[in-house]
Amino acid sequence: MTNLSNKILSDPVNRWVFSRAGTEVYLVGGFLRDILLSRTSGDLDYVVRGKPGELGKKLSKKFKGTFINLNKNSTTRVVLKDGKSIDFTSIESSIEKDLKKRDFTINAMAWSPDKKLIDPCGGLNDLKNKVIKVVRTDNLGADPLRILRAYRQAVQLGFTIHKETRRALSLYADRITEVASERITYELCKILNNHKADSFLIKCLDDNVLENILLMKKDSLRKNLSLLRRYRLFIEKKRESAGSSYELGKFNKFLKKEVSQGLTSAGLIRLSILLIHSTDDIRNARHMRFSFNINKAVRSIHAAVRQSGERITENKLYEIFRTSGEYPLETAHVISTIKTRNYVRIIKSAEYYVNISKKKLLSGDDIKSLLHMRQGVIIGDIKSDLHKSRFLKKVSTKAEARNWVLSNFT
Repeated sequence: MTNLSNKILSDPVNRWVFSRAGTEVYLVGGFLRDILLSRTSGDLDYVVRGKPGELGKKLSKKFKGTFINLNKNSTTRVVLKDGKSIDFTSIESSIEKDLKKRDFTINAMAWSPDKKLIDPCGGLNDLKNKVIKVVRTDNLGADPLRILRAYRQAVQLGFTIHKETRRALSLYADRITEVASERITYELCKILNNHKADSFLIKCLDDNVLENILLMKKDSLRKNLSLLRRYRLFIEKKRESAGSSYELGKFNKFLKKEVSQGLTSAGLIRLSILLIHSTDDIRNARHMRFSFNINKAVRSIHAAVRQSGERITENKLYEIFRTSGEYPLETAHVISTIKTRNYVRIIKSAEYYVNISKKKLLSGDDIKSLLHMRQGVIIGDIKSDLHKSRFLKKVSTKAEARNWVLSNFT
């Protein structure tokens, strides 16, 4: 407990709050859980006796953050310049009663300098056993998003979900449709970003939760989830075959690149696979609200995948990558997962396509100068044809590109 106190109070915000609050205040939630797990801690949550807004305003002034009133003075938030969020919520009765209203036992703990660790629901023991256990079944009904959050926390922490809790999740499964689509989207994106997403999404399907979010039949979802598992194995094999730490680092950087709404490139690939055997693409995500960029990305990837057919020639690969728009690498990962054959060739071709797209041999002005032409539609067509010839390895240098233009358009 002494070590826990030292870790908590080493954070400057915690230290300031507990020394300046002037009222009953407790640290709760994920920050406390993560410290107990020796994980990197993120946002901070406190419960406060009295008006949390007063403490929030003082803290925002001290740390130069932005003060936000979330819920009629019962919940306030301070957002610091580094993006860290600090929430203050008023306590209704006792801290023990407050904790018993929370979602899972591992999140139903509190700490204060005077009372130290408060754990009325056995959360510390469940942390040690790496299990997600609901505090009370009817707590899921208070906020049905907790249903999906169970799978998200399990996959992020590497925990299992207690069998009785899974029964409760299944019992309340249809209540997930009551939740705002933005909140559901946030949780599913977090799951999809994780390397082991398939393992927990299959549980989500078995518990009748996933089909309440996606407008797809169970058989189609199960088929797509088996592809997600194949993609996990594909990623593991790709990492093992990385020739150098630089190559591995570059690969991991690509997977972690954010597309939109916190969804990474790896998450986008998994989302595209999750919806691949459907008739209406992204629109089957019935109770979700994706950004324009994610909608566009999934549709582009699906359109490109539909062109792949049985035999993938170099000409066809070029058309596939062109159809994919900004997402040729993601498309290559999806096709490699589905086809399983020639995945090295497909990935390398996508990487080459990206490289030559960034480093063009001739600009539009270069072509205009060569042909003594003004800007027009034909210049764009010539650039496109030249790009394809380069992809097909018919042209590789600036000199060859100039000769190609002159021989084909004069």
